[in-house]
Amino acid sequence: MSKEEARDALVRVSKAKREVDLSPNTIRAYSGHGLRLHKVGKAVFFSRSELAALITSGVLATSLKNSRN
Repeated sequence: MSKEEARDALVRVSKAKREVDLSPNTIRAYSGHGLRLHKVGKAVFFSRSELAALITSGVLATSLKNSRN
């Protein structure tokens, strides 16, 4: 697997802290802001590239700002 393929790979939500330094609960909260979660049996995964796109899009900053007012 190339570095680019690894970057775009799906990450298990339960391994989020180790893989992307965000808690699993944060990843689940981001799913409410557009991050897609993929279930395979009991395991739940998210895309590393979709997470990066969501963070850089500014959607989360706007949502957090609105929730504090």
